[in-house]
Amino acid sequence: MPKLNRKILLTAASIAVVLLLAVVLCVAGHSEKREQQTILLFPTLPQEWILAFEEAYPDRDILLRGNWQLSTFLNDMHAEAVLAYELQAEPLIASGGGYHWTPLGKTAVVIAVDRDQTDLPVSSWRDLAHPELILGMTHEMPEAGLILASLSHGLDGDELQTGQTVALLEQKYRQNALHFYDETAPAQLLLDYHALALIEEGRNLELILPAEGGLVFELGLLSRSPFAPPPQVLACFENSSVLPNSEDGLRSLNLTPPKDPKALNTALLFTAVRLDKEIAGTHRYTTVTGIGYTLPALACIIVFVLWIIATRRRIMQKSASNAIVLVGVSMMLWLTVRLLKWQFPIDSVENRVLWYSFYPFMMLMTASFLWLSTSLGKPEDTGRPPRWWWLLTGVQGLLLVLVYTNDWHRLVFRFDLSSLYWSTVYGYGPGFIPVYASYMLPLLIGVIILCAKCWNSPRRVRILLPLSVLALMVTYAVGYIFKVPVAHNSDITLLTCLFVMVFSESALRTGLIPRNTKYRELFHRSALEMQLLGRDGQTVLSAADAKELPEDIRDRLLSMSLPAELQSGRDTLWFADGVAGGTAVWREDISEIARLKHELAAAAIRLKEADRLLEHEKETKDEAASLRASEEIYDAMDREAGSWLREIQRLVAEPMPADKRRGLQEIRLLSIYIKRRCYFLFYAEQTAISADAAADAIGELLEVGEAMGVKSVLSVSLTGEIPIPLCLLLYDFVFYALRRLCEEASDLILHCRREQDRLLCTVIASTELGDFPVPEKLRQGLTSGGARLSHKQLEGAQSLTLDIPCRPEEGGTPDA
Repeated sequence: MPKLNRKILLTAASIAVVLLLAVVLCVAGHSEKREQQTILLFPTLPQEWILAFEEAYPDRDILLRGNWQLSTFLNDMHAEAVLAYELQAEPLIASGGGYHWTPLGKTAVVIAVDRDQTDLPVSSWRDLAHPELILGMTHEMPEAGLILASLSHGLDGDELQTGQTVALLEQKYRQNALHFYDETAPAQLLLDYHALALIEEGRNLELILPAEGGLVFELGLLSRSPFAPPPQVLACFENSSVLPNSEDGLRSLNLTPPKDPKALNTALLFTAVRLDKEIAGTHRYTTVTGIGYTLPALACIIVFVLWIIATRRRIMQKSASNAIVLVGVSMMLWLTVRLLKWQFPIDSVENRVLWYSFYPFMMLMTASFLWLSTSLGKPEDTGRPPRWWWLLTGVQGLLLVLVYTNDWHRLVFRFDLSSLYWSTVYGYGPGFIPVYASYMLPLLIGVIILCAKCWNSPRRVRILLPLSVLALMVTYAVGYIFKVPVAHNSDITLLTCLFVMVFSESALRTGLIPRNTKYRELFHRSALEMQLLGRDGQTVLSAADAKELPEDIRDRLLSMSLPAELQSGRDTLWFADGVAGGTAVWREDISEIARLKHELAAAAIRLKEADRLLEHEKETKDEAASLRASEEIYDAMDREAGSWLREIQRLVAEPMPADKRRGLQEIRLLSIYIKRRCYFLFYAEQTAISADAAADAIGELLEVGEAMGVKSVLSVSLTGEIPIPLCLLLYDFVFYALRRLCEEASDLILHCRREQDRLLCTVIASTELGDFPVPEKLRQGLTSGGARLSHKQLEGAQSLTLDIPCRPEEGGTPDA
């Protein structure tokens, strides 16, 4: 890695570590230090009930938790018990996790009508359809699901059938008469204990059990150890509840437990989807389920990584390249923090701190973009950020302190943590203005600088594309602020990062951000007679004076190991060397060197001619003797290798196949076979050769097979010497088996061994060997030597074994 790039990455890593420490400190500062066991309760309980719990359990901390209180209990070992619904607790108890259930009382969904705001008669679920009745309803789980189930029980006759219920609530929402986050609405759909808490706060509410009836749910404590029902808490449930104390009283009001708690539990998981998509008509463009938040972000992170790699190679200037990397890294970190945020409860401190952690990466992204725009076109480039960039990031760092300490002063974001809906209903304080300006002004200034730098370009009309993308991004941001559904119901983090990437890519492609695209013209004007070939061997770039590369030279150069050189004719020498993405080929004129070499060769010929006259008589005698010996050897070679030589001539004469390398390797295989066959004939008078020499001959064949796509493993467990006939039979078997497997591109294992008085050679391959065609020459060897071939089917493979009988002193001895 270049030194400069290492410094940039170390700087980015240092910033990330500082930000991580800030997050850890903030979380640590907000974390509740508990030494006692805790009991988690709903924040919507009446104060009287909460005091009863504190009185009943003085040795435990009573904590109020909003949604996800059950998840908090399961993940926090300090939480000894949690207030929950029986239908939630039953699956956990049935799982055998050692949980215990302590029933406390029953609760049901009621209609709470504020008689200070409306006099409309309300006595049933259907009365809610009155267009003048403004209805409030919680959006939090599982209470919202229980409300839907009770409505469905009354309107549809089944808590799992929500046709009329969805139609009623959808109509109310379209009339702007259904508010999800408004506890001040004239009528409220809520559980009776929540209604009692509002009455306790001074609301003049009339609590109505609808005439059509509804569902009744069991409330109790889910704990890690057995709990005795506290009398104080039981008295609160008995004295304050609006429900009858007897089962007969509940049945008279058509209040019944859920028919299928397990199915209702499953339905509760999709309540948020139904509220947002079917009733409110929102989130039509993104999903509201957890996987819908996770998978698109992971996909975008992968896209950003690939985009950074591709973009860095297209920008030659160091500063611009490093700046675009920081832009991409900040977007990836922003999305990563967003992914982590959804892993914590919405009302938790960790979730809130991760929400604050969006801003470091937003600031880093826009500051890096400003660095990118100012660095373009500068002749001197160190690749390091300028001083003003460090000053800007320092100011942003100070503003981040304001963001992370917002829980103490509420100058950036204003919310009421005591409210059930603080994470949805919040505002902005005066501190948000400088924070917002710290990342929006660098973005705006950077765009202005880019436009100014390309204004004098003859192709400045091309900037309309990136400016259109920017205008679309601004329009989307404005729509999100003013809660236009198509914008507000989408993922602003994900889409903002995508907008930034698309804007940067369009700026690159239109020249707003210069790329290293002039190298083609520069290469064309080069005085070097050079060509650049791609991985497919085709010419990508060529100098104007470069000679056309002949096809045969191209093929030979690309088949050689690089760097390579190759002479063409007397006067031309071709060179090739590897470059990123292909091969560089250039030519040198060696005509002068060739002329000098020719003159030296002519002088050598004249000297040899004089010497030849003196040695003519001796040569004549030697040739006569050699001719007689050679005739005998060549006759044997001609008989042995004639057919194979004709096969080679046929392969050479035919047009080269598409896979030229394979064709050449096949010729090489035949040539090696003929060479070794003749070698064995030359040494036939010795009657035997060493086992190592035979193994080398077999290994030479397998090496060519490797080049033809047949991967092999050779195991030879022989020592001593092997008779020439046995060696020829073994060598022929390996050659024909290898040639067959080269056709199938199959891998093989070859094992040669001695077992008592037999020499065995086994080929194990992944292709079919049962129909192995035995050539006539090999058949004759098998017959004359008493050998035989045996085939065996293995698990996922085939084996073919050559079994050659031999005397104890033949065929080598087993290798210890």
